[in-house]
Amino acid sequence: MAETTRFVVLCVAEREAACTEVLSKLPFRFRLVVRPRDLMRSCLEGDVAAALVDSVSALRVGIHEMAAIYDMGINLPVLRVSGWESGEPMAMCNAPFKKLPILEALTQIAQADPGWNHPIYRRKNLRVPMPSRVLIERNGTVQQAYCSNASIKGVYLICWDAPGMDEMVKLTFLDLPFPMSCNAVVRRQVPWHLPQGIPGCGLSYIDTQMPDQYRHWIVDIHFQRQTGSGSAEISTDIPEPSSVLPS
Repeated sequence: MAETTRFVVLCVAEREAACTEVLSKLPFRFRLVVRPRDLMRSCLEGDVAAALVDSVSALRVGIHEMAAIYDMGINLPVLRVSGWESGEPMAMCNAPFKKLPILEALTQIAQADPGWNHPIYRRKNLRVPMPSRVLIERNGTVQQAYCSNASIKGVYLICWDAPGMDEMVKLTFLDLPFPMSCNAVVRRQVPWHLPQGIPGCGLSYIDTQMPDQYRHWIVDIHFQRQTGSGSAEISTDIPEPSSVLPS
């Protein structure tokens, strides 16, 4: 597991040499980014197991930018790392509060140690409103539904005659700025006759990899909501971060 686990690291250009020297000796994969927004994108798109922030770089980018990183609203560790020049940096997480040598901390996270679960947030993935008509193909028939909200891993659909629990269906989204169909399985069902909840069903995507456009779109909606601007547009200025692989 360690060899395939990937982490994202916020590191301004002048700090790259010190960080890379240590990271290249660790048995994980790393993505180095210089902008807080790019670190958040990696985290919210479900691309990494945790975020690392070089302490000096955090001071350079400023308190306002860092506040959003430390409170992304998802169950993902954010570690502030110092002491790179010593060759044995320490990693400190505020939620939950833990401080360990970097190798020990990342090894525990790669092994899904529950001790790194956020004390408040339980969701692994960001959920955003994503209005769209959706077609549900099931048992040779096509049913109409409406998307209430979605994440990179699943969606909640409003419909009157929801598919049954654990039923596998094909979804086609009609109103996204790109074509998308995927397979999903029903994980939650809210019948019409119940007084609580919106009638419909919650589904988990079962396709092994959702399209990059879709993952970008989910995060773009989040960024647009943060700034209070209009409808989201798919980002085209997503830089390719540098990578550090174990030696």
